Amino acid sequence: MKRIYKVTWKLEFLNHPTKKGLWLRPYEDNSQNAHSQMKEGLIRASIIGKHINGGDEETLAECDGWDYCLFKWLALAGAPGWPKGDLKLVSNNVGLCLVTREREIKVFIDGSKRIMGRAKEDKKFHYATFGR
Repeated sequence: MKRIYKVTWKLEFLNHPTKKGLWLRPYEDNSQNAHSQMKEGLIRASIIGKHINGGDEETLAECDGWDYCLFKWLALAGAPGWPKGDLKLVSNNVGLCLVTREREIKVFIDGSKRIMGRAKEDKKFHYATFGR
């Protein structure tokens, strides 16, 4: 997968400053990640991208605050063909998924996008966040 974009999450609030994640990775401090942010007054949740050659940030996917459930990082992991000794998987983030009440919007670093309906089982799961 050829990287064209760096992606991250963005949460915009009515009465609070906008919160934004790190480019292509979660925070080391879990309290700074999207799932730990207060959802009260959330206006919009979006995935933003920045072209790797520079330029302005652009919105690649978004939803209204009432429809937002969570963000999920998308990663690929690989291992050597003939591992010897301890197996160490190497993973790379390849995109970000915006989960709404009814669908998942996956945005990949190559600029492609995939929109899918959420599975019934997933809709039953309570992610302990606003917008279930």
